Amino acid sequence: MFWSVSISHCFELMVVEIEKMDSFGGILDKVNNITEFLYNNPLVWELFKDPSHGNDMTVSSSEFVFATPYLTLENVFKAKNNLAAMFASSDWNKEEGTSISKFVKDPSFWESVQRLVKSTSPLIRGLCLFSTANNQHIGYIYDTMDGIKESIAKELSNEERCYKPVWDVIDDVWNKHLHSPLHVTGYFLNPAAFYSTDFSSDPEVTTGFVSSLVHMVKECHVQAKISAQLKMYTLGQGCFDKASQADKITDIAPAEWWAQKASQHPELQSFAIKILSQTCEGASKYKLKRSVAEKLLLTRGMSRFEEQHLEEFDKCGHWMREDKSK
Repeated sequence: MFWSVSISHCFELMVVEIEKMDSFGGILDKVNNITEFLYNNPLVWELFKDPSHGNDMTVSSSEFVFATPYLTLENVFKAKNNLAAMFASSDWNKEEGTSISKFVKDPSFWESVQRLVKSTSPLIRGLCLFSTANNQHIGYIYDTMDGIKESIAKELSNEERCYKPVWDVIDDVWNKHLHSPLHVTGYFLNPAAFYSTDFSSDPEVTTGFVSSLVHMVKECHVQAKISAQLKMYTLGQGCFDKASQADKITDIAPAEWWAQKASQHPELQSFAIKILSQTCEGASKYKLKRSVAEKLLLTRGMSRFEEQHLEEFDKCGHWMREDKSK
């Protein structure tokens, strides 16, 4: 058994820790003051909703309660011009909402709001992606997390001084709570990821696959068969030849792809389906305490048997890299 925390919980930890960074200075509290002021003053709300000011900032419902403040943050930022127009209106009572008016007129406030939106919105979008039925499986986590980090860097103009602190927060939560050999194994066995041009065959993927194989398949002869069958998958040969083409991968869940396309390699097929049928919720879905789960894990270092499998799998990695370079 591998311990894996619910991905929604980990995303919550990430966005909360990002918001706590000194550079954001309690931005969510200030945004909350703005929305409370608007909602608690009907006349002000009507003025704000004046069609001449554009759309209102109603927040779409989210199944993840913790995400609501960040969705609100994004909508408040979109309503920046609306708010400025409202406070500049001749109908505005200058004595009301003086502190709110200061926020709205302060360029540094909006700069911080924008940076926080850019730092957290890729995580919120990623979480919404994982919540859809077709993307709840473990084969998408590893690759998607890399994509989220790249999106954050792009949002922040690829300035390392801006995105690196955010990446550090994400990496800290990932390494402490979310990262598991299952994720890299799911990434490797997800045909949509593996047969893409930007698949990354780094050592972490290799060692993660071996760890999953040894932990989840106890019979030595089955492990040997899986290792042998793996070559056909990595090279896209045999039954994987046509099955690896883009039109055979699109719009099909990874586990279903293996069920339909890999019957000639039953041991590898069974292992892949077992891995890819896992969801993003992890053991916490079943309210299993980590301390209990950890007692069920193999906690010692890699054995000689695992090392042998790593050597065999490394050969597959060599075949894979050689094939993809052609």
